[in-house]
Amino acid sequence: RKMWTIVLRNGRYFCSQIGILITKLSPTVQMVSILMILLYLIQLSGDSVVDWLILSPDSVLSVGQWYRVLLSLFTHPFIELHFYMIIIDMISLSLLATLIEPLWGPKEVILFFWLVAIASAFLSCLHYILIYAITTDASQLFATRIHGLSPFCASMAVTVKQMLSQSVLLQTAIGKLKNDDIPLLSLVVALVLYALNLIEGEPVVMFFYGLIVSWIYLRFIQPHEHQRRSPTASIRTQTRGDFSDAFAFHTFFPNVLRPIVAVFADALYGVFVRLGVCPDASAGDQYQTYRLLSERLTSDVSNNHTPRVETL
Repeated sequence: RKMWTIVLRNGRYFCSQIGILITKLSPTVQMVSILMILLYLIQLSGDSVVDWLILSPDSVLSVGQWYRVLLSLFTHPFIELHFYMIIIDMISLSLLATLIEPLWGPKEVILFFWLVAIASAFLSCLHYILIYAITTDASQLFATRIHGLSPFCASMAVTVKQMLSQSVLLQTAIGKLKNDDIPLLSLVVALVLYALNLIEGEPVVMFFYGLIVSWIYLRFIQPHEHQRRSPTASIRTQTRGDFSDAFAFHTFFPNVLRPIVAVFADALYGVFVRLGVCPDASAGDQYQTYRLLSERLTSDVSNNHTPRVETL
């Protein structure tokens, strides 16, 4: 009975802290958090409910189930089968609300969220379809369930790397742990947990594609407005992506591997440029504004100040 009293007291405290966290988030993030908790409670009633809300490779291949695929595209990100995953998702959502949403604005945040969620889900389905084609293991089609916000968590790691890459999180005798190291470190930790059979394989695959999709969007696609003042007028220009050296693909890897990765990445990028798939990273100062913003955010966080961001 004493043990039950302790568990109950700690449970009430934990729920109160979750409630406090939700009240401090923006309205959009509050809605997502509440929806995830409600759907988590609903899925406890049985797998039949969950099957209609998640995405699976077999439904993607079935032409007659297009309506189910369409529904699950908008519901699968909010389905988590484990409560600890909801906690991780809420931490990522709080990071979105406090650091990224004030800078990007709600429209860009919503676009980024759905782009990463839908693209990562389809790539994950294609991943398992290809495995099925190679191994003829039917479980890759019918036992695989694509759901959750692991791609979104991956995108937050990539975004924080872009904005605050040099911020030191932990300093040890071995070296410094920076935001620059978080994306790859998170993927390695997920792989280790999967190898130890502590988590399922689907969140790991989705996390990997979340890293790729979010980096491609931020690197080549995301629009940025720049305001330049002249003696006679104020000129607004728009560029796309972030071609700064600190956000290149090889910077996701340890220093010892970066030269090797850079050779292959630059060669592949050159092919895509010639095919017209990717824009050419032209020289100039069009990304100087974004680099200065990143340096300013890094300096503010390092000095324990609240970042104050001006509209670009």
